Amino acid sequence: MSVWWGVPAAVAVAGVELKAPDLVPPAPVPTDGPNQAVIFVPAMTCASCPEKVAASLAKLDWVVASSIQADRRTRQVKFTVTDRAKFNIDKVRQAVLLAGYRRTDLLTAPTAR
Repeated sequence: MSVWWGVPAAVAVAGVELKAPDLVPPAPVPTDGPNQAVIFVPAMTCASCPEKVAASLAKLDWVVASSIQADRRTRQVKFTVTDRAKFNIDKVRQAVLLAGYRRTDLLTAPTAR
């Protein structure tokens, strides 16, 4: 039987979605200011992964590039947006996808304070 990411191919082909314990989103890192968001990127595990994700997020005009804090250990990224009304999780997911990571979960929407 072939295996895909540790999941038997028969299960993957059947369309059953299983979440390995390390892919379940953890509790978000705490925010410490207004307009901060936290995302979880499960595949962000290599040494250069945080830089790739940060560089891609920095291209979004409403993300404060200097605020991006990507942590490979927790696989979370905390960043500040210039205006909560401009925040768009689909654009965040697209940016992370362009960096090479398929899955992005929103853990904390931009904070009010």
